[in-house]
Amino acid sequence: MVSTAYIADATPAALVAHTRQRGLSADIVDMYLNGLKNYSWTPGGGADVIFGGGAEQFIPGSGSLGGKDYYKEFQNAGYNVVYDNAGLSKLDTKKKALGIFSKSNMVSGNAYGHYWR
Repeated sequence: MVSTAYIADATPAALVAHTRQRGLSADIVDMYLNGLKNYSWTPGGGADVIFGGGAEQFIPGSGSLGGKDYYKEFQNAGYNVVYDNAGLSKLDTKKKALGIFSKSNMVSGNAYGHYWR
């Protein structure tokens, strides 16, 4: 999953997560890591690559589920965790990767080529 939206937004989340309320971003991040606990019709395992914004869902005390440090949780599950371009250039491509590069959405362009945050 690669998105300029915050990574727990409904659009990228639709690939590997399910909830009846699109605002449950912290739960969606947990599903990326631990799979869908309440559904037997889809196995866990998570995406191999997760890149986008939304750091607030990964930082303890900032909106993460149960106050967990999801950066550490993903590292413990075997993911390379990166925060910037320098980290991207050093990734081990044989391992899963998590890259969260901003709080909320990342910079996006509109139809006229101007950028906003």
